[in-house]
Amino acid sequence: MAKKDQKDVQEPQKDMDLIEGDAPEAPKTVDTAETDDAHTAVAAAAETAEEAPVAPKGRKSPLQILREEKAKTIAVKEQFEEPFQQAQEVAVEKKTGLPVKLEKLRTQLDEQAAEKLRVSQESVDRFTKTVDSRYKEIHSLEAQLKQALQKLQEEKKELSGAQSTLRQETDTVNKENAETYRTTEKELKADLKTAQAEEKAAKKALSSNVRKERIATVKNTVKGSLAYAFGLVAAVPDVIVRGVRSLYGMAAETLGTFNRVAKRSVKEYKKPTWFTKHRN
Repeated sequence: MAKKDQKDVQEPQKDMDLIEGDAPEAPKTVDTAETDDAHTAVAAAAETAEEAPVAPKGRKSPLQILREEKAKTIAVKEQFEEPFQQAQEVAVEKKTGLPVKLEKLRTQLDEQAAEKLRVSQESVDRFTKTVDSRYKEIHSLEAQLKQALQKLQEEKKELSGAQSTLRQETDTVNKENAETYRTTEKELKADLKTAQAEEKAAKKALSSNVRKERIATVKNTVKGSLAYAFGLVAAVPDVIVRGVRSLYGMAAETLGTFNRVAKRSVKEYKKPTWFTKHRN
């Protein structure tokens, strides 16, 4: 039983050795001569045992014990010989098939790794192209931005110069305008005084001329009236009538002349002068 347990413990170890690729040891062959000698010894022992005194009842003789142990050994050998042969065949088959399977597995893994590497390389290439294109685009934009910034700085300088020039021109124009305004104001004030003086002189001349003309008209009227009055004394009645008509006509003509002179004087007075033209 101890040997059987030892064999049961050793069987998993043999299977592990087969899996790892170690060839199992060949079963040991029993020498025929040694077997015959053993049988002869057993037979002699049996004869001796028969001649020997019988063992006490309840105890086994050494020969019985030997036979029982031999029978157990044969039974154990028959029990484990077939599984051992099967395990040995399986181990040999696995040992011969393992390199093929390993080669297939290695080829399959190499193909999968190559495919994954190809996909990864394509992804890396696409990403590299994208990054290169973005880098070129950003570099171009950076160059454009630098150029625009430089142009903006130049325009800023030009604008600053233009603002300075504009301030100077504005100051100059304001000074010129102020000077022109003062000069023009002085001239206009002088012209206003001159126009006022001319207006006063015109008023005086107008009133004087109207008065003279009125006096002359009255004198002429009186002279004519007296002449006609003196003529009426010696004239016949029709002459008196013509004289009255003539006096009436002269009076009407005098009144019309006065009206014309007055209207002409008013028109002359209402004419715009140089000052009123510029003032309006």
